[in-house]
Amino acid sequence: MTTTPNAPRASIPMQMDEHRPSAMHRCLTIPYLLTIMFEHAIMIMQTQKRWPMEGSSTLAALAVTCQVFKEPALKILWRFLPSLEPLVRCLPPHAICAHKSGSAPLHLSRKLRKKDFERVAYYGRMVRVLGYDCPIPDPFCPKADFDSLVVPLLFTRGRSSQHLLPNLRHLNIGIDEFYHQAVYPRLVIGPNLQSVDITVYCAWDDKPIYDYPWDNIRKTLMQSSPPSAPLALTSFRIVAVMRESQISEGPHPDLLDLICRLQRLKVLSTPYIAFTNESFSRLASFLDLVELNVTITRDEITQYLSHRPHGTPFPALKRLSIRTDDLDLGGRLLELPGFRNLDSLSILRSTQNSMWRLDTFFDGLKARSSVLNLSSFSISAPTEGMLPQAANISPVTPRTIQPLLSFANLANVTIGVDGVIEIDSDCLKRMAEAWPRLRSLTVDDRSQGTVPNITLTGLIPLAVSCPHLTDLCLRISALEDIPNFAQLGNVVPGNNLRWFNVSTSPIRNRKEVVIFLQLLFPNLDLVQPGWIYFEGDSDPLGPDDLLETQYLADWEYIQHMYYC
Repeated sequence: MTTTPNAPRASIPMQMDEHRPSAMHRCLTIPYLLTIMFEHAIMIMQTQKRWPMEGSSTLAALAVTCQVFKEPALKILWRFLPSLEPLVRCLPPHAICAHKSGSAPLHLSRKLRKKDFERVAYYGRMVRVLGYDCPIPDPFCPKADFDSLVVPLLFTRGRSSQHLLPNLRHLNIGIDEFYHQAVYPRLVIGPNLQSVDITVYCAWDDKPIYDYPWDNIRKTLMQSSPPSAPLALTSFRIVAVMRESQISEGPHPDLLDLICRLQRLKVLSTPYIAFTNESFSRLASFLDLVELNVTITRDEITQYLSHRPHGTPFPALKRLSIRTDDLDLGGRLLELPGFRNLDSLSILRSTQNSMWRLDTFFDGLKARSSVLNLSSFSISAPTEGMLPQAANISPVTPRTIQPLLSFANLANVTIGVDGVIEIDSDCLKRMAEAWPRLRSLTVDDRSQGTVPNITLTGLIPLAVSCPHLTDLCLRISALEDIPNFAQLGNVVPGNNLRWFNVSTSPIRNRKEVVIFLQLLFPNLDLVQPGWIYFEGDSDPLGPDDLLETQYLADWEYIQHMYYC
């Protein structure tokens, strides 16, 4: 027996070690596929209300499983941060100190050095979204509570010239952060920021929106990009809660200058800042603007219509929301060529000084139904508590609704003008048959002491013709005797309805009503009455009338049945 064959055989294990196939499937070594799979383990949204996010522990476990999983899992884990606190906790343990009580639960225990920021920089590159989306104060959206020196020291970062969050794409931030030296926004805003939502809590003070630090906002955002490069922002929104008296008569010069520099804007939402006809004309030249939400008064619309620029204004506009005091002039504005491609239209009434003729406005929309392809339509008035019905507005009748039936693609419809509602069950049936794609229907009616013309059994066509309906707000009459099985026959259920706001619907036999609703909408999660309202910081208020109080009690009984 010779030993010659054994010589090459000795080298075979070494060759197999170099090219040994991995026990892991090849798909699990592709970062793009891993990202898709890992995103199913966590709820990734720009608007988070919980931290840590659901599924975070699963991703953390995947990150330490193997080197291949580490980077994709960490990128998803760090994509959204509610505040800078998770990053601050990446500093060396002996550099920070957290107290369980006191006004400054997290502060620095020593002077920071450049090397202390290595982990902060590593994870900071992964952050894409910063800040909760909280349009109103929310206890579930807490801010990080730092000592006053923490953010300034982070800003210097050992004299580092690198951005803390170089890949940040979206920022939710309160306008108060822009006061004085604006250290926090200057710290987090980087060259790749694409969208920013600035929240203004005007309702808690008497300061007009014009008086906020727009100069600091303009300068901070302009410094986020190199001087030679245009601002990369594609979305700019002012999210505000305020009173009518705080609304500006025109945009602040610094705000207008900033907006006019954002030539790449696709989304602009400043609903409580009234635009002049000159500033509106500037917006009309934005080539990429897809969504617009602004306030413009009747005088400014008149000026714009008489001096509008040549060419097609708003060439890319798809979604328009206008807050105005004159519906007729708003209708004339929509006749312009730039508004012919809308798929979403929202009109909000700002005052009750002029007559709103809904029939005339809806007729005008129908006349343009051949070019308008609306999937979402809303017309509403601001409401506070159980106010009297709005003045100077025509009633909503079957004749009013008829022109809207021409828009077969409507999926979301809101009629919240707070006027007299006179539509009946036959009209509701025609609406259901005309809008088979309907997902959300709101007909806001907070009347009391009257019986609506839509009956409980009048809801059946919605279940039959609108299989995608998930949300419904409608005042009905649940006073009549419900027909028996022999009279109704097999009722086609609406399996997707999850939420039903019955407003101030009168009701008689609550047990029969709840049985009927369970048969018609078997997957309904919540039945919500509409008598309860708030005024300022007071406790919830309800009806004064004894009969209305009984109606409320009956619907609360049904509400409790669904909770159980």
